[in-house]
Amino acid sequence: MFKKLKRRLFERFLIDDSVEWTRGSDDTEDPLFIEVMDVVSSLLDKATLNPRKRKIIWPDGQKLSINLSVKRIHDQHPGFPHDLIETNVIDWLVQTIPSKCATEREADEWERLVEKWIGSHER
Repeated sequence: MFKKLKRRLFERFLIDDSVEWTRGSDDTEDPLFIEVMDVVSSLLDKATLNPRKRKIIWPDGQKLSINLSVKRIHDQHPGFPHDLIETNVIDWLVQTIPSKCATEREADEWERLVEKWIGSHER
């Protein structure tokens, strides 16, 4: 599941890691990176997803796009870099899975919709 999307993200991070490696740093060890990852994950773990409508559904009922979800998190945590929040939101989208009772066909459709959503966001 998510094979193409995972490969594309892996390649993106592989390229990013090689750039960071040449500078001698690793973002994943940066305390800010870890803090942003933890906060974004914590906030999004309470949310659900409607990939067909391309919305993240927050616990308060707001249905927001990727950009508006990033803005929402940034408004709550203005010290976090916007692009780092966005990266973590997209990572969360990649990791979401349909309900456990979804058929293989439904899971494939979920993957296709999420991949298309992220692809259109990144353009």
